[in-house]
Amino acid sequence: MNHWYAKGIVLLVTGVMACGLLTACDPGATVHLVQKNKKPFLCPNQEDTKFRFVMMNKNGAKEDHMFSVNPREGPFSTNPSSVEVGIIAGDIEVTMIWMQFTVYCGGSKEPFYVSPKLTEKDFVKEGDRDYYYYVDEGT
Repeated sequence: MNHWYAKGIVLLVTGVMACGLLTACDPGATVHLVQKNKKPFLCPNQEDTKFRFVMMNKNGAKEDHMFSVNPREGPFSTNPSSVEVGIIAGDIEVTMIWMQFTVYCGGSKEPFYVSPKLTEKDFVKEGDRDYYYYVDEGT
């Protein structure tokens, strides 16, 4: 089993524009879950990686999304270099109370990784770009 996850995890948040059909664009954010070395967070041994992303908004709404990445070659493979979740309205400073990632590997119902509940204060801005990151040193 790969042990890259023992060295820490980084959550990156980047600013993007999210547009709805026949509506004006709303500034939003894209959340990336990556390793400390900024490579995509994927399960070992090319197992399917399933991400659950939960975010509590300041308006009281709870967003709960799931998506999966299949890194193997073939008709159902996905691009593991762009593992991300889009927050399609607002930005994290304005709309988010907390967010949390849960990662599942293969067909397991047991989590491979669970981040703590992260608030906007848990993220650090990187350089001049709209990148924010969180490093989980306990994994």
